Amino acid sequence: MAEPAIKTTELVRTYGATNALRGVSLSVEKGEVVGLLGPNGAGKTTLIKILTGLILPTSGAAFVDGIDVTDEPIRVKERIGYLPEVTAMYGAMTAGEFLRFMGGFYPIDVEARLDMLSERFRLEELMDSRISILSKGMARRVALARAVINDPHILFLDEPTTGLDPLTRATMHELVVDLQSEGKTILLCTHDLTEADKLCDRVAIIDDGRVLVTGAPGELKRRIEKDQRVEVTFRGEVPDLKGARRVGPRDFAVRVLRGEEEDVRKAVKKAKAQIVETRLLYPSLERVFTHYVLDRKE
Repeated sequence: MAEPAIKTTELVRTYGATNALRGVSLSVEKGEVVGLLGPNGAGKTTLIKILTGLILPTSGAAFVDGIDVTDEPIRVKERIGYLPEVTAMYGAMTAGEFLRFMGGFYPIDVEARLDMLSERFRLEELMDSRISILSKGMARRVALARAVINDPHILFLDEPTTGLDPLTRATMHELVVDLQSEGKTILLCTHDLTEADKLCDRVAIIDDGRVLVTGAPGELKRRIEKDQRVEVTFRGEVPDLKGARRVGPRDFAVRVLRGEEEDVRKAVKKAKAQIVETRLLYPSLERVFTHYVLDRKE
């Protein structure tokens, strides 16, 4: 079996009396996009900082591309790219100057890499613009280009689309998909559950420094049996049904908990209407998140 791109075992990180991570064990396979989900203060950014060699764990082990992060942090940094939530860039530099400067730290053909990234990330018109005058979306594209300037095997993206307009967010999503298609492994930290559902092969929900559950978004939705719902579409009006909405010139639909659809069928039959379709719906990823993070605390 191939070695995971990222693996942690019983990872602990404390800050004085505060336990930021409490025995985190996580595995990310090569080529996967895995979403790291959790409320503020859950330990997500601490985990990423350990994996990128920015801070040391208190105990436990972390491996990136098969390399022990604690023992050989420089080798790890040669193989990764990191886009932090807040990116510090030199505002007085142009985008081109900044990317050339950052590319100079790696043994690469900087100009060839810049030509490729400039076209791919739509940076041609920004290369001669000072970073200080760029919009947030433009600056975020430059920051992502900086994160992949060294053609890394593994990418860590911390809230890559926070505060971006819908068009720029869609562009960033396309870039993430393209990067995965190249075989890159991506650990994506996000509060945007729609983004996680769209982009991630698997998600890991973390809270209070612990991984609560991991799995594919669809799999996790199916686990929440009690929240499974059924949508019944019918033709004709049924006065006794509450919550029905019009979905066509003569068609209506209502959603009920699984097991309650028989009551809908009886009401439709009583009103002499006609069932058009019955389909099973699964909970959203947002419901999965609240189930594991909030419901367990009640």
